[in-house]
Amino acid sequence: MNYSGLERSPASGVAQDLGTLDGKRVYSVNYPGDLHALLVERQAGRFLPVMYFSPFTKIDRLEIVKSGDRQVLGYSSRISGSGGLIDEWYFILDRGIPKSVKYRPAVEAELKKILPEHWDTRGGNFELRTLTFSSPIWKEEDARCCPTGGSVKVELGIKDSGFIVKSSRVEKSN
Repeated sequence: MNYSGLERSPASGVAQDLGTLDGKRVYSVNYPGDLHALLVERQAGRFLPVMYFSPFTKIDRLEIVKSGDRQVLGYSSRISGSGGLIDEWYFILDRGIPKSVKYRPAVEAELKKILPEHWDTRGGNFELRTLTFSSPIWKEEDARCCPTGGSVKVELGIKDSGFIVKSSRVEKSN
């Protein structure tokens, strides 16, 4: 679309300063008309939206944490009516540009290596401050309520532009 001749005014909203992500300002902005955005500074006075969501979404976590020499912007929200599913997003700066990173591929590859066949984790918990995934372990014959395979802990790190596994361990149940 050609915008020449049209007056374009910038969108206005209510901004909440979340802090800095590796030196770049991060804002959570509520816009009129039921829109919420996370913006990361790209250059002085210029911002890049990294995600949009409904302002009616109950946000469980929206924070910037330092892990080693890197900072991570984390967002999570329980999905209403889903039985406990969580929508979660993590961002780092890669050469000054916000990049979405996912811990699950690294964790799932590690779980395939260390868990017996037909044993799994159902969900699990990711602790952003320590970059640690933990979960009970279900054996193939276990009921949904009652995992009997012990527990697993996977410690992650951030290298280059993604999550890597630093260590993992399985703790057997008694």
